[in-house]
Amino acid sequence: MRVSTGMIYSQLTERMSDNSAEMAKMQGRLSLGLKYTRPSEAPDEVARVQALESRLKRLDTDVESISRARIGVDAQAKAMQAASELMDRLKEVSFQAANTNIGEGRRQALAEEVDSIKRSLVDIANSRDADDRYVFAGINSSEVPYTLKADGTVVYTGAAAPLRVRLTDVGFEDVTVPGTTVFKSISNGATSTGFFEVINDLAVSLRENNESARTQALGQVDQLVSDSSAVLARIGGTQQRLELIENQARETKLRATDTLSAMQTAATELGSVGKLNKLSISNSNTGAVVAEAGSTSIAMPGNHSLAVTQLAQAKRMSSVGFASSTSVISPNAFTITLEAGKPITIAAGSTVAAAVSAINSAGGAVSARLINTGAGSTPYQIVLEGASGASNGFSPVDTAVSGTPDSFATGATSLTMSSVAGIQVGSVISGSGIAAGTRVIAIDSA
Repeated sequence: MRVSTGMIYSQLTERMSDNSAEMAKMQGRLSLGLKYTRPSEAPDEVARVQALESRLKRLDTDVESISRARIGVDAQAKAMQAASELMDRLKEVSFQAANTNIGEGRRQALAEEVDSIKRSLVDIANSRDADDRYVFAGINSSEVPYTLKADGTVVYTGAAAPLRVRLTDVGFEDVTVPGTTVFKSISNGATSTGFFEVINDLAVSLRENNESARTQALGQVDQLVSDSSAVLARIGGTQQRLELIENQARETKLRATDTLSAMQTAATELGSVGKLNKLSISNSNTGAVVAEAGSTSIAMPGNHSLAVTQLAQAKRMSSVGFASSTSVISPNAFTITLEAGKPITIAAGSTVAAAVSAINSAGGAVSARLINTGAGSTPYQIVLEGASGASNGFSPVDTAVSGTPDSFATGATSLTMSSVAGIQVGSVISGSGIAAGTRVIAIDSA
């Protein structure tokens, strides 16, 4: 195969184009401070976030469905509670109607009351919920299920199937139910008598003074009351179950929201170049050294050890010069304070040597010496020296007891100021008592 100059040029051009595209991508990431600039660059993270977002949408739908179901079931419970009170009164009326000694006027009054109870029960059977659905009409929830005719009979025109809604991935609930499953017929052997038919027969038996029919109605009404109580108990159980399911769905939604927020935060930090390059400190002796990672342009990853090669030396200060050890330091009495709260009294007319003795007799942390420097006519100086360590510095203050003292503290000059004011790791130390250019801290990098 013959490789021509054109082929070589074409390959070089293609590579340069690829490199240019990669460079543009990197520049885009750096300019935004992100590791990822498109979802396709982090498919796993994006897939997990999308799965949680989808789950949250389903949970929102579930909570809404449960709330709508509770509206219907709560309306059923409220209606049946009212019906239960009417049924209790109907049972009392039927018991009175079974009495053979009841008078005509009383029978007619009871018949009117039975008719009134029947009309109230029909109104209850046509109850609607907050969503304007007839809760006892089945799937025909938009149409009135019960009709009271002129002859006193009641006709059910609702559906035989319930209106069922999905609550969760596997759960359903009936928000409206067929009226025939609530206002049930009673069985009479091979035949059955409808709920409202039993009530209508009781009213007719009272008007016609049919004692056997009134006696039969007493047993039938008792059965209706029992069935109504069972329906009310069933609806109450459904209410409790829906409340539990709704609470669980809301808790699950809250946990999923927290998880999604945490994942989105983690994904943001993962995509941030600054977060990926962030350094942290592990300090083996926090009591002695405080350290923190600076910007990535200064702090370098690795293990570092800190060695102290020299401690702060004792601080020394010297007084002005005196002609001899017997020179009078001051004709007046004064105090010198070298430590807070510990003044030392120097008597009037005390010699230089006596002042040194007084300072040492005080037993403080600062000691005094008298030295002969051999310099000129005033070679004797009082030298004050404190304990070693940066925290043991001192500054003498003299105060007159009587008269005006000769200068002592204010005339002191520095010999060696060894208390260190600050430390900068890895650089020349600056501070009191440290000669310029002296390194007292060593850093070893591993």
